[in-house]
Amino acid sequence: MRMTVVDWGLLGFLSILWAGTFFFTSIAVGELPPLTVVFLRVSIAALALLIYLGIRGITLPKNRQVWKAFLTMGILNNVIPFSLFFWAQTTIPGGLASIANAATPVFSIAVAHYMLADEKFTANKFFGVVLALIGVGFLFGEEVSSGASVAIS
Repeated sequence: MRMTVVDWGLLGFLSILWAGTFFFTSIAVGELPPLTVVFLRVSIAALALLIYLGIRGITLPKNRQVWKAFLTMGILNNVIPFSLFFWAQTTIPGGLASIANAATPVFSIAVAHYMLADEKFTANKFFGVVLALIGVGFLFGEEVSSGASVAIS
C-alpha cells in the first residue's frame, strides 16, 4: 500500500505532536513532580479514549484476562517509559530526551527478535536497525557536542 499525500500529512502532524511533548514536558516537570505529570498525561489520554469509545458506541471489555493484558501493556508501554523520560527531563534538556526516545523503536525490533517467534531479524530489518542507530548516534552526538549539559542532582 502506498502512502498518499494525506497519509504523509497525518504522519507529519503526528511527528509534530510527538516531538512537541518533550518541549511541554520540560516545562511541566519544572513546575510539577515527574510522576504527577505522568499521571496527568496518562489520565487525560485515558479520558480522551473513553470519550472516543463512547462516541463510537464501543463498550469496554468485561473479560478479566483482557484487563490484565491492558494493565500490563499500560505499565510497560506508558507508565514506566513516561516516568523514566519525565524524571530524566528534570536533569537533561527535552531535545536530548527526544533523541534518546528515537532509539525506542530500534530496540523494540531487536527485543522482538528474541521475544516473538514471528518477528525474526531479516536483512532489511538488520540494515534498518544499523542505519537507525547510526542516525540516532549522530543526533545524540550533535546534541551533546553542541553544549547540552547533563547535571546530576
